[in-house]
Amino acid sequence: LAPGAEKYGIVISVEGEHFQTFGCRSQLEELIYNLCDNAIRYNKRNGKVSVTVFGSEGRPAISVEDTGIGIPEDAIPHLFERFYRVDKARSREAGGTGLGLSIVRDTVLQAGGSIRLTEGSAGGACFQVTLPLAQEDVT
Repeated sequence: LAPGAEKYGIVISVEGEHFQTFGCRSQLEELIYNLCDNAIRYNKRNGKVSVTVFGSEGRPAISVEDTGIGIPEDAIPHLFERFYRVDKARSREAGGTGLGLSIVRDTVLQAGGSIRLTEGSAGGACFQVTLPLAQEDVT
């Protein structure tokens, strides 16, 4: 993702703790990729994407926050639907298929986790994914 971010002057920062969780490594990588890709695509020029791994109620959590344009309130209920686009004109410009967030949701649910959206501290979006610890029983 670095070349796309650099093209628009977007800085990506990654920090946090180390956790072991359930899930297929490639699916978890795709989850993080999709969240970061959206954070870059819908950011402002010279913006920032922050990826943070931390503990939330004793479980590993991943937060992807951007300084972008934010998400309109009326679009939030539809964000995880397949092929849904908040801004169709901008989406054509930015590319993508409209599947990223539905893949994220499905991966999180399969792993026994949860996902939520809040407004970022700089007005953009902040997606927080919480996953079970490796030793938890997810059945």
